[in-house]
Amino acid sequence: MAKSIRSKSKRRMRVIKRERLAPRVLKRLQATVTNLDCSKTNMEFDSSGKFFKCGSQPECRICKGEFWLRCIKFIYIFSEDELLQMFTFLQTKMEIDSASLNLKTMKKSDGSYPIWLSQRKIKKKKKIERKIKQNAKRMKGRRKC
Repeated sequence: MAKSIRSKSKRRMRVIKRERLAPRVLKRLQATVTNLDCSKTNMEFDSSGKFFKCGSQPECRICKGEFWLRCIKFIYIFSEDELLQMFTFLQTKMEIDSASLNLKTMKKSDGSYPIWLSQRKIKKKKKIERKIKQNAKRMKGRRKC
């Protein structure tokens, strides 16, 4: 940890900002969780609005604010079945056509790049590809001699 006065004051300011924005974040989280329509987990908020429960068992309670920030703390709160259910829900893959995307070159099957790939990454991939081709040509030329 940094111990300078500047970093300490910045840490203090971040804590104050986090406290100030906490109600907004919790409201957004509540809206997100209530909009989840998943057959794997059934999440509902308590009447207090401070906790939401998974399924129908009352002992499975999660603090809304810390659920996203510190998921590892909840190993001791969940039973094994509920924990497994939660992790499978969180680890579900996004539905994409992974067969059409080459992970090495990051190109689609038609040779174009996906729209979510930044231009900087595209330039980097092109540069690496060009270097590989040049090395292959150079090695091919040496073999003939």
